[in-house]
Amino acid sequence: MRKGSNPILLLGARIIQSIPPVFLTWIEFIIRKKKSNIFPIIFVIAPPRSGSTITYQLLNRGTRSLYLSNLWNLLYALPYIGGKYTKDMSKKKDFKSDRGLVSGLSGESKGMRFWSYWMGQDLEERENIVPEKRLKYIKSVFSTLLRKDKPMISGYLGHAFSVDFLRKNFPGCMFVYLKRDEMSNIYSMIRTYQEFEKTRKNFNWMSLKPIGWQDNIEEEVTNKVLWQYKSIKQKIESEISEEDTIIVNYEDICNNLHKFLKQIKEFAKGHDIDLKLCLENIPDSFHVSKINRDKDEL
Repeated sequence: MRKGSNPILLLGARIIQSIPPVFLTWIEFIIRKKKSNIFPIIFVIAPPRSGSTITYQLLNRGTRSLYLSNLWNLLYALPYIGGKYTKDMSKKKDFKSDRGLVSGLSGESKGMRFWSYWMGQDLEERENIVPEKRLKYIKSVFSTLLRKDKPMISGYLGHAFSVDFLRKNFPGCMFVYLKRDEMSNIYSMIRTYQEFEKTRKNFNWMSLKPIGWQDNIEEEVTNKVLWQYKSIKQKIESEISEEDTIIVNYEDICNNLHKFLKQIKEFAKGHDIDLKLCLENIPDSFHVSKINRDKDEL
């Protein structure tokens, strides 16, 4: 269970998400929506355990933006209503998370249920297959909710396998490719695997699943993680483009949070996204967790 989560809210969430979307989405059809060929969306692209959650939180809380909250992910079958209420919710001020999970209805959600249903994106690398009507509808929702001075921020890890697909369907979007010190990133993944093997029944894989993942399930943890990390990195770097992608380093972000946000603002400006910064609740820096290869046995 997510730390700090209310069991009653979790039960309510599971009940709502058990309702087939077809019985809910029709509620929004009467709401007039706009059409647009430009989508001001900022996608964070990253391997697991690279600092993507804190980067997502920084981009959200340090700017005037719309983000995929836990409430919006909960109401994924009602994307306009979920997004509309998220716009009116106050953003959290702390930066706490539990391995990528941020508590509370206003907490940032990676949005697996949302992106899986509307864009055919889950944690497994495969072709994005989405009914045309569904794709058309979510585009109309984004066209209505978003503005160039209030873009959407998304930090779903599954985006790593769909950069070209997102670029094609959301012209005007941009990507933030997050990189972390490789040894530290891989080490963090290994430690997470080891912890999950002790605490989760029948656990055999964590997070993103590149093509061929099933052939590596029985590999020793270190070999499995090395293959997983390398495969994810290769997939991301085969699809990103300097025209719409800014590459940032986790360590640099933590050392100077304000500089990072100003850097993103400047890059976004070149893509007709007028990012408004809100730095008053953003600290100067965060502690950087980096492995010492001379001291750590693993």
